[in-house]
Amino acid sequence: YLINSPVVRGENLRFREEGVKELLKDVFLPWFNAYRFFVQNVQLYEHQSSETFALTTDASDNVMDKWIESFTTSLVKFVRKEMSEYHLYAVVPPLTRFFDTLTNCYIRLNRRRIKGDDGESDRQRSLSALGRVLITITRLMAPFTPFFCEHIWKNLSKVAGSSATSIHLERLPKETENTIDEEVERRVAAMRETIDLVRVIRERNKRPIKTPLRTVVVINRDEQFLSDLQSLEPYLLGETNVRSLVVSQDKEKYGITLKAEPNFKLLGARLKGDQKKVAEYLKSKVTEAELEKLLTEGRVNVLGFDLSSEEVAVSYASKAGAGCEGFESASNARTIVMLDCNLDEELEKEGVLREVTNRVQRARKEAKLVSTDAASVYLEFASKTSKVASWVEADKARLEAATGTPITIGTLPKDTKAPCVVSQSTELKEEKITVHLISHVERRDDGAVS
Repeated sequence: YLINSPVVRGENLRFREEGVKELLKDVFLPWFNAYRFFVQNVQLYEHQSSETFALTTDASDNVMDKWIESFTTSLVKFVRKEMSEYHLYAVVPPLTRFFDTLTNCYIRLNRRRIKGDDGESDRQRSLSALGRVLITITRLMAPFTPFFCEHIWKNLSKVAGSSATSIHLERLPKETENTIDEEVERRVAAMRETIDLVRVIRERNKRPIKTPLRTVVVINRDEQFLSDLQSLEPYLLGETNVRSLVVSQDKEKYGITLKAEPNFKLLGARLKGDQKKVAEYLKSKVTEAELEKLLTEGRVNVLGFDLSSEEVAVSYASKAGAGCEGFESASNARTIVMLDCNLDEELEKEGVLREVTNRVQRARKEAKLVSTDAASVYLEFASKTSKVASWVEADKARLEAATGTPITIGTLPKDTKAPCVVSQSTELKEEKITVHLISHVERRDDGAVS
């Protein structure tokens, strides 16, 4: 908190408890969740294989493994540079973004691989990549968060093969240039930009991420950007829960037009009395070619006045009747994303099954169970003849495979006796459903390697 404050620049600081809580939420909780996820999956690997886990020495050929290790090395390079120049205040914001990226991008996109769904060799490579990243970032953060790093190093040192009794006896990591892959970082940046725009559309149109949608269209003038997206299509579609991807450089095909949005405050300060005629031109007479030039070059000449992209923003608008009924759009300065928000019964059913899976996983989490802990679930519906109940009944085997938990449709027996019983009620499609989880494992705190 203090390193990220004006104090290190010799300025005054008004201490805010909320600021400390924000750092806890943005840095420590995601970091610990990533560490705990790694530990739990090491335990699962050792339980299932009866072998002691060890980091692989071979470099992974998976693009996401390459990316997260490259991204981490780039961060190491940045932090060492800033620390050498005593710019301590510049270090914390990139670290905050790093943990968000690690948990909400790498782990989310590779959860199935890390759990072993794509085979044992891929499981070892992904788990090793995550382990190396956590070891590196813990060594890098040790000067800033000494006690927390010391705590998790007790476990990480075992897989790191370190004989150091303390994290503070380890050296600060150095960047290795051959680990930095700018091409991979560029490709993943394009994917993440698109994912963010899809999330905006889903939130705006009340389409939860667990409800699958059929098509996403991405429009961008840069052919390299579109090629980067296509190279990561399985990850993009998996994270956005969309069935198919269409890329295009032709915005007219989808009824997309450019629209000028003048910044009247900036224009008024500079143009004075001429602002009105310039604003009128931008509103009704500006051409697509002029706005394209503004996007490409950052400047455009209007009525003899040289205008910058700061003074005039460019947004995208969609025409009605362009054959894209039910599509909703969102955009930034260079990319337009159109999402087919039409729903049918098949898509709704898939969404409900994902929601039920999530509710069972939440119950396991509340019971503080790990993947290897046995449990069973009773799903109780307010109406046994409802559409939701019939969907769950028909795909019960699939839900059991997804959660690793035997499921019974019905009420919890009154004579049930177990150390841990968790009951949670929720609504799906206006249908009340109660999840009863029974476990014979005592509640405990996670985080120790057995």
